[in-house]
This record gives sequence, structure tokens and C-alpha cells, in this order.
Amino acid sequence: MTRKALDQTLGFLRALDRTASTDDVGRLLVTEFAAYGVSHAMAGTIPRKGTPARQQHGHILVNTFPEEWGRRYLARGYAFHDPTVRQLAHSAAPFAWSELGERFGDDADARRVMAEAGEFQLRDGITVPLMTLDGDVAGFSLSGERLALNPGDLPMLQLIATYAFGHLLRL
Repeated sequence: MTRKALDQTLGFLRALDRTASTDDVGRLLVTEFAAYGVSHAMAGTIPRKGTPARQQHGHILVNTFPEEWGRRYLARGYAFHDPTVRQLAHSAAPFAWSELGERFGDDADARRVMAEAGEFQLRDGITVPLMTLDGDVAGFSLSGERLALNPGDLPMLQLIATYAFGHLLRL
């Protein structure tokens, strides 16, 4: 990480400390990462299979996705078919959504979730796997139409995701 990148990251973390609500965190994330093509942020813990939609909503810490997509996602139980959520159980390292086709390409439900997400300009994303102190699996995603993040940005993103997730839990 260059000195400039480190300074930018530290500046972002200081700005994050000044946020007073989850909505503020969502706006800050999207604003700070807009230059990378990010238009949406989502973070939360993963519900257990079979959790009703009304309870799944309680797992979400921040969500700037389009409201219509959020309603559809919960109503249709997509958390249990979403390849990004399913990959969280198998990965400790950040992953690009584009990597998931190889693992879940034969799963029609997974393909449907990603295709429908694309209808809401959620075509490209990076997800950072996280875990709570209680051992709950969690994820932090930045997404948009087309991201301009490179592999060298992933350590910075992982640090920011971890810090932001902790801040969201405190809020």
C-alpha cells in the first residue's frame, strides 16, 4: 500500500468514526468508493436456512440497494440461493462476484438471483467475508454496474470492511 493510499484509508476510517447512523455509514461508503464504480453497499450477518423474511431483515446492518430489489430478495428467500452468501461459508478471503460463476454456474437458483440483481444495476461486486465475536458468519459487499477495483485494492477494502462492520455493530 502506498503512502497516499494509506493516508486515504486512514482519512476514511476517521470519517467513519464520525458517522452517527447506519444510513450515514452507507452514504459514506458509496461516496468514498464511487470512483471505483461502487453505487451500493450491503453488510449483515447471514440468517440460518429457513429464517422467515421478517426476521431476515434484522440481519441487515447497512443496505443501500434499491428498495424494490430488497423487497424481492427477502420475499423470495434469495439469501438461501444467493451465491455471494453461499460463498461466505467457504471463504475467508474477499472475492469478486465474477468468480462465482465457476462454483455456482450449474445452480439455476443462483443464476436467477444474480441475473435479477443485474436488473437493478447490481452486476459487479466484491464481498468480504467476516465473522462476529459470537461466531456468526457475516458479509460486506460493495457493488455497482462495473467496478474498477484491482487485486491490490483488496487489503485496503478488507481493512475498511472490517472496521465499518464493527462500527455498524456498535451503532
